[in-house]
Amino acid sequence: MEFRLHPVNPIVYGGLMAFDPAKGGDVMRTWRDISDGAPDELGWGVASIVAPPEPFVPEHWQLKRMWGVAGQFTGPKDEAERLFAPLRALGPEFDLFQPMPYTVVQGLLDGGTRTAGGPTGGRTT
Repeated sequence: MEFRLHPVNPIVYGGLMAFDPAKGGDVMRTWRDISDGAPDELGWGVASIVAPPEPFVPEHWQLKRMWGVAGQFTGPKDEAERLFAPLRALGPEFDLFQPMPYTVVQGLLDGGTRTAGGPTGGRTT
């Protein structure tokens, strides 16, 4: 494999938002529609996730299956807000997208992978 690195500002518009599983079809269609015309500065994904047991997740959603959208946009904040508006209109259960350090974006899903199927399969030893 060969990787090519690109410089990124230390602060990006990144985050995680998650939706009730009943909104899965709308989330996937909206994510696809945004992605189809998105600039190269947008790097993100959508997946069925287990919400991490973190303070930013409403307690009744912790460790429950949800549709998650995670990623970052390295362009201007106003363009990021415009890109994410259609997803926000769907009413996420939580939305962490905002300017934040690139390194924080990279760790947003760590809590869920440690407790719900990570190296110990959700069990503590």
